[in-house]
Amino acid sequence: MRVHGFIFGALAAATMIGPAGAAPAKSSAIIAVDVTRDLPAGTYGGLAWRYVEGVIHGEVSAAESVAGLSELAAGRATVPYEVAFHIVEPESLAEADAVVVEAPNRGNPILARSLGDPTATSADQAGVAAPAGAAIGDAFLLKHRISLAAVQWQAGLPGGPPEAAQGIGEIAVRDIGRWLGGAFRGGSGSAPAPVFRHRVLAGVSQSAWFVNTFLAEGFNADPETGRGVYQGAFTRNGNGVVLAINSFGAGGRGFPYARNDLAPLTPDELLSRPTSDPEVIDVASLNDFYRLRASVFARAPQRPRLHRYATAAPHARGGATPPEVVFETMKCNGGAPVALSAVSDALYLRPLILGLLRVTGDEQAAKGDLPPDAPFKLTPAPADLEGLNRLGATPLWIPQYGPNGAPTGGIPMLEAAAPLGLAEPPALPPAVIASIGETCGNFSGWRSFPAEELARRYGSRADYLKVAREKAAELVRAGYLLDEDEAAAVRQLERELPTDFR
Repeated sequence: MRVHGFIFGALAAATMIGPAGAAPAKSSAIIAVDVTRDLPAGTYGGLAWRYVEGVIHGEVSAAESVAGLSELAAGRATVPYEVAFHIVEPESLAEADAVVVEAPNRGNPILARSLGDPTATSADQAGVAAPAGAAIGDAFLLKHRISLAAVQWQAGLPGGPPEAAQGIGEIAVRDIGRWLGGAFRGGSGSAPAPVFRHRVLAGVSQSAWFVNTFLAEGFNADPETGRGVYQGAFTRNGNGVVLAINSFGAGGRGFPYARNDLAPLTPDELLSRPTSDPEVIDVASLNDFYRLRASVFARAPQRPRLHRYATAAPHARGGATPPEVVFETMKCNGGAPVALSAVSDALYLRPLILGLLRVTGDEQAAKGDLPPDAPFKLTPAPADLEGLNRLGATPLWIPQYGPNGAPTGGIPMLEAAAPLGLAEPPALPPAVIASIGETCGNFSGWRSFPAEELARRYGSRADYLKVAREKAAELVRAGYLLDEDEAAAVRQLERELPTDFR
């Protein structure tokens, strides 16, 4: 009988695994895992993979630091919950080693897309049916033998925790991390499931803010050992921003988004527990400094285990959201359409997440496995600057811009070293955090250079591509670009060159 994933043999129906029938837990625990779908997910990196999804059945101790939990418990020692999850895992349990657990964004897994090669063709994609395809993306992590998982932390969405105690989502993410590390196993009714030695929690945008909240509120500490559940955390657009789902709620009201009246945390506030704090990578986008007050986090003193990077890419890439939604539905820029920046930093995120898994591995590899921190160089925001989401009297800073019009500092991605246009405006108005739907400031406008301007800056098309190839080779040597992605980075720029630039 072949063993794969969380179950024995093939699934004909939902199968309950775990210590079924055990006495109710007196402390928070995962009681059982209900697998509802199990599909082949292709072969990558020499391994066969499966996509498994289902429901985590857990119990939260009424003693946990979760707002609204005591009322929900109503005198009980524990409160049951159910949350949805999925995992893309090797078919062979012996091959399970590292896993990236994503906190979904509005219920959707977007990490794989954020890391995906923007020049990939349909033939390069995973080629598996939804929902596995959405979770896998172009299979970059799977090709490096890294599993992917996601847990629904957001209340108000199918498979999410109760709205009356939204911090239960944090408990669920903590305890599935413990479970993936081998906890809650060994009951008489349990079946084999992967045990991952290396675990990273990741999020993009709203879900990056969840990761920040999770860390700042101390949920990365294993309640039994005190050690970190996740050895690493990866946030794109985290910037110290937290969600109002638990202790950061406004007036006792919780909601799964940032508060406009709350300043981002500093690194000292984010990481204050040396025993359980993970190694953290935070990557800021250009317009995070205009909408999300990223300079509060970026300019605060450094903290051990924190690595800060920035890129010239926008928080939200043009093309991912249809222009009619941006300008007609959302009324960004007053409803007046402009070109949107389609600059992608996906290829430059890939060495960071691989490096994070290396420096959190058993061998505790040298810090040289991560490229040097690369924050933007900042300057005080002018008092009359429009398009900036002010924060009372708190001084805000924005990126400096170099002679070529690109921000200085940051990861020296090709689009900043040899720009083909300028982000104007850097954040579409209104750049506010009024609600979960007010995201105009995540987009950058774009003014492409005409062929005449490109010729003045770079000479000919051949000259430009020569410069791009040289810069790409430098990025590989510096660790900001993978050797396997060098050609794709140049190809990404080449696709943006106007046809009349000869």
